[in-house]
Amino acid sequence: MSEVNFLFRQDSANAWTSNNPVLASGEIGIELDSANGVSPKFKIGNGILAWNDSSFNYFINDSDQAGLAGGAGGSAGIAWGGDRGLIGGGYRGGTWDRTNVIEYVDITTPSNVTDFGDLSNSINSLGGVGDGTYGLFLGGTIDLGQVNSIDYVTVATTGNASDFGDLSTNSNGLSGHGDGTYGVIFGIGKSSGNGIEYVTIATTSNTTDFGDMTEAKYQTGAGGDSTRGVFAGGFTNASPNTTNVIEYVTIASPGNATDFGDMTTNYQWLSGASDNTYTVFCRGSTEDVLEYIVTQTTGNATSFGSLAMTTNGDISSCSNGTYGLVGAGNTSATNLDYFTIATPGNATDFGDLTETKIQTGMVSGSPS
Repeated sequence: MSEVNFLFRQDSANAWTSNNPVLASGEIGIELDSANGVSPKFKIGNGILAWNDSSFNYFINDSDQAGLAGGAGGSAGIAWGGDRGLIGGGYRGGTWDRTNVIEYVDITTPSNVTDFGDLSNSINSLGGVGDGTYGLFLGGTIDLGQVNSIDYVTVATTGNASDFGDLSTNSNGLSGHGDGTYGVIFGIGKSSGNGIEYVTIATTSNTTDFGDMTEAKYQTGAGGDSTRGVFAGGFTNASPNTTNVIEYVTIASPGNATDFGDMTTNYQWLSGASDNTYTVFCRGSTEDVLEYIVTQTTGNATSFGSLAMTTNGDISSCSNGTYGLVGAGNTSATNLDYFTIATPGNATDFGDLTETKIQTGMVSGSPS
């Protein structure tokens, strides 16, 4: 009987990084001199991701892989964020002028914020979406009105934002969610439009049409997991001008949104924070309520708990896959709150912003 020997593609860590190949779908690439005394590590290609892509993970053994599954940065292996949370732009309380400041925190350690850099404009009512490596700030309003611009930063490297590309039309009150490759943006065209658009987060470009929401709205809260994006509530032109509808899309398959269920009440200016199982929608104003869904199971939202802060609304949030970070919703306070996404309960004080503000954009990613 003849023997057949298989030889997998293999190289050193430095060579893989330098060459940065795209492995074919199902192709195995082995790193022969892996770090931390573990050898070998390997990756299985999908024909799309390059070796250095932040969402292209190593396989080692069962215990190591558990911490690597999903995506870059997040403490629970999420594909859309990580342990560094960024807060950009917003309306300053008291003066009601806009800011271009980006600040950041380590989501794993309650603390006050640190300066990161600046957006290209002083802007409010902007959205955020990321892939663990890059953070995108979407649309918003400047002194001259709404804009269609998208700024981006490398989350691990403090500094000013750069131009990424443009939305199809001027829009504010946007929300977004990513799967580690694509970022889907909800609320294009405000209450006169029902647009959903998307980008490949690692590649600067203009947005591409994704599909339509079931109704025209903006100021929704968005979250999801590595396959599904969900968004809830929002401001509409139809009476009573707000909605409690939750919808979802499959991120890798452009198309129209599908009904998911309902929140407990109509609401606008929501935000969302997710792990790999749950999505928590954060409602500000006088209620300061948290509600949650099981992302892969359609149905109505359930009470989660309450925020610790008292807000005016207009809050924003992000997550690292374990904790949801929420804040920037009060014109007379600087609070940030956090909560454990997998455990319903009330939020806890996290720290403070450098100044009072609302209508910021938030995104998370890996700090290294």
